[in-house]
Amino acid sequence: MKKLSGKAFNFSVKYALTEIFLISCGILIAFSIENWNENRKIEKIKLQTLQDIKEGLLKDLDDIEVTMSGGYANRIKSYKIVLDVLNSDRVYADSLDRYFLALIGSSLLISNTSPYETLKSRGLAIIDDAKLRNKVATYYDTRLEWLLELEKDHLQHHVIFIRPKIYQYYKFGLSDKVIKSLDIEKMKYDEEFKGSLFLGWQNEKTIYGEYKILKKYAEEIIEEIDQMN
Repeated sequence: MKKLSGKAFNFSVKYALTEIFLISCGILIAFSIENWNENRKIEKIKLQTLQDIKEGLLKDLDDIEVTMSGGYANRIKSYKIVLDVLNSDRVYADSLDRYFLALIGSSLLISNTSPYETLKSRGLAIIDDAKLRNKVATYYDTRLEWLLELEKDHLQHHVIFIRPKIYQYYKFGLSDKVIKSLDIEKMKYDEEFKGSLFLGWQNEKTIYGEYKILKKYAEEIIEEIDQMN
């Protein structure tokens, strides 16, 4: 009878331990599945966020290309030509009008920052690649902000000092089309005007250089995002 009771006891203990083991395995499996599903959700959110970042950067690149070539490059050339004339004995020619006209214009980059704002709301740590995460943050929080600040300061200088002087020395028709220069010789002796033009020229070259850096960052981020897919 005692032997039978001992066997029954041992069987009960083994059964209980087996039950505990199976229950523990079930909990661990359920927990693993839950973690796997959660990780999948996080990965899906990460990839979608990066795709949105990429699309925003592609739009930025289009704007950067147009602004650099059609805006800054053209004005940098125009500033140099105008300053060369004003600092020389060259006489006025109608061909100069289009270069003066170019100096009336200005440029401002309109960046699509919505995807980055979404990323920040989700937490930058969602990008587990530290190198890519830092590059994205640098693009928006450092390079882009610095470029926009430079453009803002340059636009203020342009509106206050350069544009009024050009309108003073040039007569314009509708849609800012040049009619004629009023006094090119007087411009040559206006040191304040030439100084403002020189500063504007330097500002444009500095900003153009910042555009090149921003463009490089955008291209590298897009390339790294593509490599993740």
